[in-house]
Amino acid sequence: MHTWTRSLVVLALFALTTISSGCASAPQAGGGSAWDRLGTREVNWRVDRDVIAVTAKDGRFSKLQFRVSRAPIEMYNCTVFFRNGTKEKITLRGAFPAGSSSRVIDLPGGDRIVTRVEFTYRKLRRGAATPKVVLYGRH
Repeated sequence: MHTWTRSLVVLALFALTTISSGCASAPQAGGGSAWDRLGTREVNWRVDRDVIAVTAKDGRFSKLQFRVSRAPIEMYNCTVFFRNGTKEKITLRGAFPAGSSSRVIDLPGGDRIVTRVEFTYRKLRRGAATPKVVLYGRH
């Protein structure tokens, strides 16, 4: 199977899964504090690893979410680093079409302050627009 065909199949399966589970929807307003924009990264063709430093006054985020725009990407995983020296590895494996979001990632432990988030991903289509990944956090 050609790479582009495989990517199309993965995107179709992801779309079917997210439509039934609702995980591609953006976080809803209300029902708690607002979402803070923590950082943005642009995706190139090769597998990329990026770090977003969390410089918010209060880094005690209880939830995180990645949002994708412009073009589809494949996300692999992320690691959330906390001020107390601990870290949380989270698997995100899947294709994310432009305009979609990751699931809302719950962070355990109320007193852990997020200092940075590292994540790996790659662009799915050569020549397409440059995908943009934005990380949001919620207190």
